[in-house]
Amino acid sequence: MKEPGYVYTSNRFWVNLIILISIILVSCQKTPLIEVTQVSLNKTELSLTLGDSFSLKASISPSEASDTTIIWRSSNYNVISIKGGGNITAVGGGLATVKAIASNGTFAECVVTVTVPVSEIILDKTIIEMGVDETLTVSASVLPEEATDKGLSWLSANSAIVSVDNEGHLYGVSEGVTSIYVSSSNGIQTNFKVYVNKVIDSHYYIDLGLSVKWAILNVGANYRSDLGDLFAWGETEPWRPPYKYKYYDEETHKYTKYIVSIDQYGEIDHKSVLDSIDDAVCVNWGKGWRMPTAQEYQELITNCNVSWTEVDGVGGVLFESQIDGYRDRALFFPAAGNIRGGYQERSGGYYWSKTLSYYPTRAYYIWFSRGTLGGYNLLSDTDRTSGFSIRGVIESNN
Repeated sequence: MKEPGYVYTSNRFWVNLIILISIILVSCQKTPLIEVTQVSLNKTELSLTLGDSFSLKASISPSEASDTTIIWRSSNYNVISIKGGGNITAVGGGLATVKAIASNGTFAECVVTVTVPVSEIILDKTIIEMGVDETLTVSASVLPEEATDKGLSWLSANSAIVSVDNEGHLYGVSEGVTSIYVSSSNGIQTNFKVYVNKVIDSHYYIDLGLSVKWAILNVGANYRSDLGDLFAWGETEPWRPPYKYKYYDEETHKYTKYIVSIDQYGEIDHKSVLDSIDDAVCVNWGKGWRMPTAQEYQELITNCNVSWTEVDGVGGVLFESQIDGYRDRALFFPAAGNIRGGYQERSGGYYWSKTLSYYPTRAYYIWFSRGTLGGYNLLSDTDRTSGFSIRGVIESNN
């Protein structure tokens, strides 16, 4: 007979088993999973400049979603990089799509356009001399090379002197000087000067308000920074080895022409200025053109501001007129070097005049280098067999 209230072992087993199963069932009950149904961004389209940063913000619906994790992805990490959630940086030009992706694959995206601005405009010419009715093209490029908008606009400060189109084609309208401005769409700008000169017998000249008009090119040159040829004084053909001076007698060791004094050097003929047949400018360019005298060089030096400059990477001096009414005009002399004793020197500029020195073996010339401007007399004399540059002049009444 069993005592009341007493649970025997067999029954206790089943009671404990029922309790254990109940505990397990309770512990296995899960909180209902709430899925993400929508991801939204604070921007769906965005324009950035190279180097800019922006913080994209993502929001999830519903807000009580079980998993609110967001993964960020860029379609082109060469354009947009991502760091620290939605913090993006423009690292290259172009388009990229940034996605904010929830754990269940729901996503939102922002299309980002990155522009690379122009930082510098490079011109193939910085100072130009051209003729009236002449056309000329200036080439321009931009940096960096990957700039998004490489388009440039061109503007003449005075279209009555020079007109220009947006391809860099210049047209010389009338004599004078003006500036051409080249601009990018983001406001970067550069400019260059254009000197428009007149022409006689296919050779351009500039009027600086002096007693003669000066050619803008050396004899033998085809453009402003072209060095041209080198000549001995009184020779009309360029200096070429092997060289023999035409007015020197190797047997008598005397000069045969242009002796104004000291007859030991040759027979005195009182010729102190080159004849037309010995003038390299007159012979090569035609009637009206000639070499300048020493006095005309001195006039040029006295009435101009003289400074060292470069044109198209070639060093030389710029003579800027200081005569009222002509102060906007300038003349460039490239430093072509010289030939002395058969050896060519590439530095400095040396230009013959047509005037013989008191010493019949020597003639006057001007010389210059980067370090000799200011306080130095540019006019000097030297042995006339040296090979120097030659610049032409023409009378002002032409």
